[in-house]
This record gives sequence, C-alpha cells and structure tokens, in this order.
Amino acid sequence: MKLKVALTEAHKSIRLSQLTEDDEDYESDIPSSEDRFRVSPRPIGDVNYRELARTMKDDGHLKKLKRLSDDLKREKDELRRLAMDTKEAFSVCMGEVRMMLESKTADFFRVLIGRYCSEMQKRKQLHNQLVEINGNIRVFYRIRPQLGDTKESPAVVIDEMDNGVVHLAHPSGRKSSEGADFVIPMAYTQEQIFSKVSPIITSCIDGYNVCLFAYGHTGSGKTYTMEGPETNPGINQRAIMQLFEAADGRNEDIDYEINVSMMEIYNEKIR
Repeated sequence: MKLKVALTEAHKSIRLSQLTEDDEDYESDIPSSEDRFRVSPRPIGDVNYRELARTMKDDGHLKKLKRLSDDLKREKDELRRLAMDTKEAFSVCMGEVRMMLESKTADFFRVLIGRYCSEMQKRKQLHNQLVEINGNIRVFYRIRPQLGDTKESPAVVIDEMDNGVVHLAHPSGRKSSEGADFVIPMAYTQEQIFSKVSPIITSCIDGYNVCLFAYGHTGSGKTYTMEGPETNPGINQRAIMQLFEAADGRNEDIDYEINVSMMEIYNEKIR
C-alpha cells in the first residue's frame, strides 16, 4: 500500500516537472512570435483582403469591357449587314429607275419623231407652195459692172418703182426696157445672189426636180456668177455646200446619196 502511494507521488512529481519544462519552452517561443509580428508591416489578413478586393474589382472591369466589346461587335455586324442591305436595295432601285427612264425616254422619243416627221412634211408643202407662188420658172437679171472700154455698152438703170424692170439707154440714143422676176444690182455680193436661189436648193433636198442655169453672151459674167473665184465662190459651190449641210441635219431620219455631174455647153455644143 505504501509502495503504491510512493509510486503515485513519484509519477505526479515527474508529470509536474514535464509541465514546468513545457511551460518554459512555450514562454521562450513567445518573444520569437512577437518579433515576427513586429517585422510584418501590416497584418497578413489585411493584405489578403485588399488584394482580394483589387482582384475582384479588376475582374468586374474585365467583365464589363468584355460585355462592351461583345456589344460593339454585334453593332458592327448589324451595321455591316445594314450597309449590305442598303447597297442591294439601292442597286435594285437604280435598276428600276433606269428601266423607267429608258421606257419614258423611248416613248417621248417616238412622240418627238412622229411630230418631227409631221412638221417636216408640213414644212415641205408650205415651202414648195411658196416656191410655186413665186413662180416655178423665174428669171433673174444680173447687171455686170462695166469693164474696160464701155463706149459701146448701153447705160443700165433699174426701175425705182419695180425692181424687176431694167431700162437700157443705148449709145445710139435708142431706149429699151427689159422685165424679169428680179434685177440683181451691181452692188450685190455672191452671197446675196445665192440667197435668191437657195430656196430651190431646199426643194431639191425635199425631193423635187430643180434646174438652174446661166445664160448670156460671152463675157457677160456667167462663169463668175456660177463658179466664182476660190476666195469668193459662186452658186455651184454654195449649192453643193447647202446640200451637204441639209443632208447632215437630217441624217438621223433619212439616208441621202448625192451625185454630182458637171458639163459645159459652148456655142450650142456640149464640152
């Protein structure tokens, strides 16, 4: 019994000694923990919280940017699709407008051509009626200026009251008068003379047969009136130019073929 009590007391003493040593070791470790605590500038828990908050904030910005980027991409795709649809619609619209304009233009052109042909026919009739009223056969006198020795030539005076009558005063004293449709004064130019005969050139291009010839004795001025010099052409050259001008003005409606032949009759002989 005494032995058991002694063993118990000894065990308690040993346990107490161990607890005392553990307490001393624990107390010896406390300064080291405090030193580590003082070395750290801020609590570890605080650092983790701020970093976590920053990370969460950055993640929120990234998500927002991604959402905006996705929205922008959708808007760009929508705008691109709208541009393609608009371009296609514009192309279709332009095609329809072009077809409508072509149709309207063709109809309007046909109407104009019809009116033009009608007016051309009326003009032909009126023009040639005027030519007939003036006379299908007309005679013009052209007074040639006196050249060289004119002692044997009669004095020529155009009637002041009638420009179709010319009075002649011969050197012998004899007087006479001649009548025509029109007496061309000496002051008339080649161009003015052609203006008197140009209406029959228009009748020619309208399909009527016309004839114009110069008659007179040698030296009376026939060649000058009909041919003229190169610098001042006469009726022949001016008539041909008028024919081509009239044909060019109607070439969209009528095809013309112009043939020219010339001959000279001298002393009742064809040369």
